Amino acid sequence: MDGIAFFIDMEDVPTSTAQEKGFRVVGKHVMVFDKPKTKQAKDILAWELKRYVPAEPYKGPIRLTVYWYFKNY
Repeated sequence: MDGIAFFIDMEDVPTSTAQEKGFRVVGKHVMVFDKPKTKQAKDILAWELKRYVPAEPYKGPIRLTVYWYFKNY
């Protein structure tokens, strides 16, 4: 099976992470939600990744390797 490889060069890199959750209490229940900044970061990443979705879903196990490159500011 052929692999898929790609590089995404993003100018506006999200600075929020999925761990940044919001909490609110409604009655006796705690509601967990994504903060607006976190939701925006997820949307940006999904938008960048969606063009690389394979035409057919892979069957069986896959390997994912991710490299993060950060600019020196």
